[in-house]
Amino acid sequence: MQRMSEGIHVAINRLYESGYERELWLDSLDRFCLEFNIQGAITVPRIAAENTLNLPFSPSLMHMANQFVSDGWYKNDMRADRGWPMVDAGHPVVLEQDIISPEEQMRMGIYNDLYRPHDLLWWAGVTFKTKERQYTVSMLRRPDQGAFSEDERRLFLQVRHYLSKAMSIAETMSTSAARGSVDVLHALGHAAILIDGWGRVRACTPRAEALLGPELSITGNRFIATHGETNRQLQAMIRRTVLDTPLPDAPLRVQRFYRRPVVIDVLPIPASSRMDFLFSHALVLLVDLDEQPLSNIARLRIVFSLTPNEARLAGHLVTGYSLAEAADAMGVGHETARSHLKGLFVKTATHRQGQLIAVLSRVSQMGSIQ
Repeated sequence: MQRMSEGIHVAINRLYESGYERELWLDSLDRFCLEFNIQGAITVPRIAAENTLNLPFSPSLMHMANQFVSDGWYKNDMRADRGWPMVDAGHPVVLEQDIISPEEQMRMGIYNDLYRPHDLLWWAGVTFKTKERQYTVSMLRRPDQGAFSEDERRLFLQVRHYLSKAMSIAETMSTSAARGSVDVLHALGHAAILIDGWGRVRACTPRAEALLGPELSITGNRFIATHGETNRQLQAMIRRTVLDTPLPDAPLRVQRFYRRPVVIDVLPIPASSRMDFLFSHALVLLVDLDEQPLSNIARLRIVFSLTPNEARLAGHLVTGYSLAEAADAMGVGHETARSHLKGLFVKTATHRQGQLIAVLSRVSQMGSIQ
């Protein structure tokens, strides 16, 4: 067995300390690049390669990665197409010469239009598994640095065990952080679902879970809508947000039988506060038009010094109930509801029902996620 250098051990220890922080992971990859005479490296989960720009990779690969995505090479990535079957067949370390001959390199468009112009001709992929998925540390060399050798293949076979442990630590830490974030959202009264870079549900508040049913569900770790067209729109919103290319979509209304709709919005998590490695990329917020505003009754009572019945009426009006519907929901007569409405006008310094609802809505939304 080939002996690993002290520098490789230092890089491995840094990986253990990196957790899921992109910059720290990159520092560790840079150590590997130095030890193995590599131009650059990228950590790639086994996912659609269009997520490339969200992955941690060496700064020297920035221009190549941008072109890889912008020119659509990710749709037909030869190294992935030929490399993963070799991994599945029991070869966890794949070198450039395993998948292509020099003659074919000269003919293929991806080499002539992408790899060769960026001076990144030689490649090696070191694959490893965690509890959740497979990854590859994809390493690239310039022509003058030469192809990866069989001795290096044997060394990579040793290194992959440590990469697996380091990434498992990152996944565990990110899961704990995600649960902590969801606990905060729950404490603030939000129905929210945390989505990772694969479009999978990572965590969910109890209020969001309560809204699942015939129209909405979490199936196979995916948040889906039952109705085909509604689900198409929902998945498009999630997909665009995960890929950091959100469009100004209007919130999505999901119709329900015998109940008011659920309104869904998908928000990107800012890069400065998200968990890296695609662990946390989007936040799905759900608003139950039957119930959500009623959760702010306590705030309305405090701000306007409302009686309990006035606060209940205010909550129903903000939800969209008419005065008659609110009276029915409260179990009181129409005249009693009108009396409570007059009290609301006085305490909110308003004179018309539309003006009242606008004021109540602004107050009930105080503290919402921006």
